[in-house]
Amino acid sequence: MTTKKLRFPILLLVLWLMAAALLPQSYAASGTHRVEVQSGTGYTSSEVGINVWETGVARDVSFMPLDSYRITALHASYGDASASAAIKAEQMPAQLTVGGIMLPLKYTGRTVTVTVPGNCTGDLTLSAATEAASCMVAVTADSGIDVSGGGTYGIGKTVTVTAAPSGEAEITRVQVTRTDAGLANTADLAEGAVSVGDKTYPFAVTDGKVTMTLTVEENLGIHFFSNGKPGEQPLVVRVSGDKGVDPAGSRVEVRRGNDVNIIADAERGYEITEIRLENGAQSATGYVSEERIWLAGKVYRISRQDDRVTLRLTDVQADMQVYFVSELDEDHIPVTVSEGTGVDIDKDCSSTVSKGTDVRFTISAEANYRLSRITLSVDGISRTVDADEDEITVDGVDYELQQSGADVILYVNDVYAPVKVSATASKLTTYDHSVTIGKTQNCTVSASHTGVNNGGSVTYTVTPQDGYQLSTVTLRVGSQQATASVDSKTIKVGSKTYSMSLSDSGILKVTVSGIWDDVQLSAYATWEGSGKLYLLSGITTPYFEGMGNGRFCPENTLTRAEAAVMLARLTNYSDLTVYPSCGAADVPTGSWYTNAVNAFYDAGIETASYFQPNAAISRAELSVWLYRLSGSPYVASGTIAFHDVATAGETHDAVSYGQLHSWINGYPDGTFRPNHSITRAEAAKLINRVTGRSLRVQAIVTQFTDVHASHWAYREIISAANQVQ
Repeated sequence: MTTKKLRFPILLLVLWLMAAALLPQSYAASGTHRVEVQSGTGYTSSEVGINVWETGVARDVSFMPLDSYRITALHASYGDASASAAIKAEQMPAQLTVGGIMLPLKYTGRTVTVTVPGNCTGDLTLSAATEAASCMVAVTADSGIDVSGGGTYGIGKTVTVTAAPSGEAEITRVQVTRTDAGLANTADLAEGAVSVGDKTYPFAVTDGKVTMTLTVEENLGIHFFSNGKPGEQPLVVRVSGDKGVDPAGSRVEVRRGNDVNIIADAERGYEITEIRLENGAQSATGYVSEERIWLAGKVYRISRQDDRVTLRLTDVQADMQVYFVSELDEDHIPVTVSEGTGVDIDKDCSSTVSKGTDVRFTISAEANYRLSRITLSVDGISRTVDADEDEITVDGVDYELQQSGADVILYVNDVYAPVKVSATASKLTTYDHSVTIGKTQNCTVSASHTGVNNGGSVTYTVTPQDGYQLSTVTLRVGSQQATASVDSKTIKVGSKTYSMSLSDSGILKVTVSGIWDDVQLSAYATWEGSGKLYLLSGITTPYFEGMGNGRFCPENTLTRAEAAVMLARLTNYSDLTVYPSCGAADVPTGSWYTNAVNAFYDAGIETASYFQPNAAISRAELSVWLYRLSGSPYVASGTIAFHDVATAGETHDAVSYGQLHSWINGYPDGTFRPNHSITRAEAAKLINRVTGRSLRVQAIVTQFTDVHASHWAYREIISAANQVQ
């Protein structure tokens, strides 16, 4: 009897415990809350589904309309309360309030972003409403112009509008009208874009044809203007000037009613001071300092930038003549030299001198050459004499030539006008071997000699262009060649080793001695920001994360997704930039690696149709990524030392480049094993070598339970996962 009395209360207790276990816990009590983002017709969202977020942290939820749709409203439910916000072009609310919390709204193009504030502690449901939408693009043109691309399109569609002359007329201007906003603007073809309000519509011009590609977001009107008349010959502007003036052209054609820039550069030592303008019936003079010239009731603008002067002729209605007047700058008279092959000319002054200065020129022949002729030009008047003469006369003035051994000294005293000295030399002998310059990219290469005899030597000088840094050089001696990093002290070709030295200013000297064959040097330089994505130097922040639960998993293979995210942190990549979708079907929207992978595709670091994010990255694939992030420098075929890698192609170049820079060592059996995977520990060591990363950390903030101090890659992993010095 007692057992029966107890059975019912115990059963109730069991049922109560089961219900408590099955019922969801209070999100607020656990410091989290639930946000459900619902999907719907005509839009996508960054956070579709049920999300459990930490209370006190604001989060953004974006609603993105599909093509041919626009978002018309946002709906929110919070607790027992519901609210909606209507969205119209003329009325875009700044917030949506529901159940006592305020949800700020932001608009980027057609995307609407809702900020879920930190004070949201209960369940929140968000959704959007859309409607099908289309816009009219009306395309018109003056007579003589054929257009295409007009019509009605779904909002968000990309449309290409073209205009091409059908006769002799030329397209001169483009006008864009934003019909709904009541705004319009016109631009000349030279401007390349039409700005209307807060929007810009770029266009391209090819052989007189105008192409405009735009995304339809509102009703637009596009009109193409032509001022030309079919069959009418263009007007002609004839251009000339004083001594020291270099016009961009002596004859400029322009269609009636069009505008044109007339440009002239002042040569060194001269200054353009005024412009004379004629239209056949009238003439006028304008000073450059006054920045304008009046003719026949019209004013034309004059502008100066450095030594260049530009006259802007607008609405040209007749043939015209333009004459640029110059004056000599007596405090900066140019003194120049022109060295022919085998000739060195030194002067005892800078590139300009003041009027009345005496200048001495020392003219020498290089090895295996003899001076032949010397030319002196003063104020544009030239005279040439044999190198053994004792004077040279120019415009009635005698200038002394003094023989000094194999050299000739020329005295030009009391300089009053621009002076130029040049000379030629004849070759005394032929060489046994040629000294040539091969392929160069973004740099210049010069050689101390154009040829050498048996046992001779030559020094190459390699200078990067502004903004570039030298990367590799390839030296060919006879039929053998080798490529070396410019950081190397030597380069070995065949059995011989030659010295190299790189200066602090980035200029490389390569000395080839004991020559018994033809010699050629090629060089390659890269821009520090080569391409859209490139490796940065000096990164000290952590770039490698663990696998969770305090583990690094050093022996796990590195996946392609992990590699992309890891390398992105060592480049100019930014999490704040939304990169274009890569289009790979296996890269989902909103994944932890999506933006980094999109950046790799956008920059051409990866191009495969399928990215395979969870697949292990091979040693060859990682080498190619690093090579592309380094600017894909030139590497000579056959440089590779691994017999399991092809002797040409991008994999060859990538592995060779890594080997030249001591990133890649290969295996003791002489193989590279390009198709093998790479472990996370191996990747940490490789990337530290690539970036020259310090192994000294400021403080060990991040440690891993599965990476002990005795692990072979302990210091490499700790460096990759922490801030280094």
